Amino acid sequence: MALIFLLVFTLIGVSIMNANIQSVLLHTFKVPVEHFGFVQTVVGIGGIIGVSAAPFIIRKFNTSNVLLSSLFVLGSLCILIFPLNTLYRMYDIVPIYVWCMFLGITTNLLNVPLNSLFIQTVPEEVIGRGASIIGAIQSISQVFGLLLGGWIAALFGVTHTIALAGGFIILVCLCYPFTHYYKVLYKTTIISRKL
Repeated sequence: MALIFLLVFTLIGVSIMNANIQSVLLHTFKVPVEHFGFVQTVVGIGGIIGVSAAPFIIRKFNTSNVLLSSLFVLGSLCILIFPLNTLYRMYDIVPIYVWCMFLGITTNLLNVPLNSLFIQTVPEEVIGRGASIIGAIQSISQVFGLLLGGWIAALFGVTHTIALAGGFIILVCLCYPFTHYYKVLYKTTIISRKL
């Protein structure tokens, strides 16, 4: 339950962001066609770096803290979309590449601690059913986030929507440690690390 509570809110925030990333690159920043494929490749390379680095980071730090820290960085990157627009005008495409690289790193860095927390918190005898339930919750949260992302973008524009998604993700990160769910999740990961 502790993991599901965090998962629902963060996936909604991340999905709101995902619903508007392509639009902000193509329509707001007007990334040239010849660069767009490379920008997407940089996101993928960032993803590989994030997934590769995650196991080493998890060995050194508590899994739930790694997850919350990654989410906080992701939220901050979303808010940095405002100065990114200015930097893009000053330094051309380079800031877009850097931003997308870090976006790829953080979004994919989330997957490893999420899966690790799932294995640590779900009893072995129900892990199959638990995976199905988590998968269903992920899909529903993502669909809801994507729909919400489109609706908010229609009201406030894609740039503000991505920044709002980032603010929402940061708010979840800051509030979650004060909940009962965090204490349960934190204790579980401490016990798992000792075993």
